[in-house]
Amino acid sequence: MKIRKIHLKDHPLFGTADIDFTDKNGKTPHTVVLAGINGSGKTTLLEILFSLLSDPGNSHEEDFFEADVGSIQDIPGSDEWTDKKIVSGSELRQLRELFSKKSSGTDKGQLPKIVYMPAEISFDELEPDIRPYSHEYAFSCEIRNAVTKDIPKYLATCVDREVYRNEDLTVREAVRNACDRLNVLFSDLDADAEIIGLRKDGSRMPVFRNSAGQEFDITELSSGEKQLFIRIMALKMTEVNNSVILVDEPEISLHPSWQQKILRVYERVGKNNQIIAATHSPHVLSSVRSENVRLLITEGGKIRIMDGDETDGAYGLPADRVLVELMGLETLRDPEVERKFEALRNMVRLGNYNTDEFRSGYKELEDIVGTPDQDLVLIQMEIDRLKKETRKSC
Repeated sequence: MKIRKIHLKDHPLFGTADIDFTDKNGKTPHTVVLAGINGSGKTTLLEILFSLLSDPGNSHEEDFFEADVGSIQDIPGSDEWTDKKIVSGSELRQLRELFSKKSSGTDKGQLPKIVYMPAEISFDELEPDIRPYSHEYAFSCEIRNAVTKDIPKYLATCVDREVYRNEDLTVREAVRNACDRLNVLFSDLDADAEIIGLRKDGSRMPVFRNSAGQEFDITELSSGEKQLFIRIMALKMTEVNNSVILVDEPEISLHPSWQQKILRVYERVGKNNQIIAATHSPHVLSSVRSENVRLLITEGGKIRIMDGDETDGAYGLPADRVLVELMGLETLRDPEVERKFEALRNMVRLGNYNTDEFRSGYKELEDIVGTPDQDLVLIQMEIDRLKKETRKSC
């Protein structure tokens, strides 16, 4: 299931707009990234999509917009679902009812769903639970504490299933297999922690080990590791396949090197999913092709959504170029330091580079940014060029 287009009418932030997630060939990418400044509506758009698909009846009761979901691609391999197009809330409700009926006689893990993951998810309520985990199908799911608190139970159930399915293996080997299936999700990140099993004190909480051989529980992971682990495990618990996954700030608390690869982790969680992520990270933006990016900008008091054809794209660009060229950052430096640089440049343009004021300002910036610094080098090169021209004219 993939969202191709939606139509908003008189929305207070977006106005009347058609939002198209397809590429220039009419195909729907597996991953779409929403970018824009704070207040540009990225999170609001995710919430609209979740509201439309999770409760179409309530969505149409709001005064400020009427929204239709246009052209949802469905699960391949089922004549009843293939090529079904959703153009109204009533049709969406019918499809939801169909999936709910199918959940009793079909592999629930293959049924489509809409999952919304907010920016920050608490892990404070993770508690041991010896009861087995059982996934109950629901068409819509918002990842909150009520979901994440079951992560220990889910991990323990994964281990138990591996033990029972492989009677020829020792318990140690079965546990290793179960952990390997989870650890492979994070293999791109070169994380210095992996799941190795469950605590043996009866709590059955997950145990991690780092490259130094030290073992610890989830409370000793870094904030970024905790957020990433909880987010991905929550998605595994909901058995996301053929689904739409809405992720707000997937980069939260992550080192830039992980931000560059985080979308691959989400793409690996299930099969045939559509990821729609809202981000502030230039590292995330540079990891996806231009046709996968939607840039939200303000025009006339409303938000307009630009597709990849209207931007130069960011794929493969260094983070500093993404910040300036796509995200509109005026300077990569601290604004006050940048003002000092601009003051020096102005003095050079006016020929005042032999003054005490210039020398004092230059020395101050050397003390602030150190040497060599690219902008200081460029200023000095411009001075050398001007001096050479002066000598030629004499």
